Amino acid sequence: DSVVYLSLAYAQKGEVTKAGEVMSRFDDRKNPQVVGEVNRQMTILSIAASHQFAREAMEAEKRRGPLAVKPGSVAVLYFKDDSKAKSLGPIQKAMAAMLLSDLSQIKSISVLDRVRIQALYDEMMLGQTGITDRSSAPRVGRLLGAESVVAGSMLNPPQKLKVNAGLETTNSTRSRGGFMVESQIDEFFQLQKEVVYNTVKGLGIRLTPEEEKAIAPFHTRSLKAAIYYGNGLEALDTGYWAEAL
Repeated sequence: DSVVYLSLAYAQKGEVTKAGEVMSRFDDRKNPQVVGEVNRQMTILSIAASHQFAREAMEAEKRRGPLAVKPGSVAVLYFKDDSKAKSLGPIQKAMAAMLLSDLSQIKSISVLDRVRIQALYDEMMLGQTGITDRSSAPRVGRLLGAESVVAGSMLNPPQKLKVNAGLETTNSTRSRGGFMVESQIDEFFQLQKEVVYNTVKGLGIRLTPEEEKAIAPFHTRSLKAAIYYGNGLEALDTGYWAEAL
């Protein structure tokens, strides 16, 4: 009980990062209902802390430049929807989340949490277009404190899905190179892995056998499942939590 109330006290004071640190100490396996509520509170605190971080980063940029970049850190931005009908929103978010999940299996890098990236999008009020192209990616990466940024665009020619992407560095104007991958729309899962391996190659990383094994499985082969997942993330990000669930 003391852990929960201390965390809530920090949250009331606006110290949401500290509140999350305290709440993470909670452990009471005999009360699964309480554990479920604590996990929900942890989600709320994580989102609040990410928004606080984004605001502080933007203020720091105005005063003296963005926050320090963490060596070996990588951010995956939503690929810009360049389709004519702007219909790739769900795939954008699902793809980014899957890429983050795969890259987080690599021990030599640290991958920025999707919630933190979304919070910066919200605070900059720029939405999914205009922020994720490769020319603006380095600035976004610096605000996030990331050394490298994966950014690009998505197209959907008839029955296909195409990604033009690249790996940008935030501490220089040098690009680590771009790549283009394409697949049938219902084989998006193959394309998603190609983006991962091209990113790994751009980072100059040699995967260990354990890392290769962890990254290899497809998250899903179902396009409908990926779309539901992307729509769920969008609902979560816009505050429609019941719909997200």
